[in-house]
Amino acid sequence: MKHSWQMYTTDQLIYLEDPKPVVPQRKSKRGKAPNRLKAQTQATRVDEFVQLQPSNAWQKVKIRDSSKGVVSAEILHQQVWLWDGEEEKAHNWHLIIKREINSPKTIKYSLSYADKETSKERLAFMQGQRYWVEDSIKNGKQSCGLSDYQVRKWRGFHHHMALSLMVMLFI
Repeated sequence: MKHSWQMYTTDQLIYLEDPKPVVPQRKSKRGKAPNRLKAQTQATRVDEFVQLQPSNAWQKVKIRDSSKGVVSAEILHQQVWLWDGEEEKAHNWHLIIKREINSPKTIKYSLSYADKETSKERLAFMQGQRYWVEDSIKNGKQSCGLSDYQVRKWRGFHHHMALSLMVMLFI
C-alpha cells in the first residue's frame, strides 16, 4: 500500500469533481488560438469547503491508545482532485481534515494518495503519526546534536547526519 502525505494550508485549491482539463475551442478567427488547458469544473479552497460542511459530517474517530487513554479526533474525509493547471489530467487524492475535540478551532489538513479503499480510521491514524516523527527530530536536535553542524560540503553534512542518527539509536 503506497502512501504519500502532504500537509497543506487553508488556501489549497481542490476540485470536488474531476476537472477534466481541455483546451477551449477557438471562438473567432482573430487573435491567437487558445493553447492552455482549462478546468471544466470550479475549484474550491479547502477552508471554504470545510465551512460549507454540516456539523453531522464530522465523525469521531479513535486515533490510537496512549498512556493517558484513547486519543480521538473528529475527521472529515473527502475524495478530491488536484490539478496544477499544466498537467493533462487531474489526480485523485484523499482529503483528511482533523479537528481536535477539545479545541475545535485547531484544524489540520492533509492530502494522501493512498488506495481508494483505505478507511477513514486508517487515514486518521497515519496522519497522527506525524507527531512521532516531529518529536524524534526535536529530541535529536536537543540531545544528539542533529542541528549542530558546521560543514561546507555535502559529504560532511551526510557524515554528521549519519553519526547523529546512530547516536539517537543508542540513546
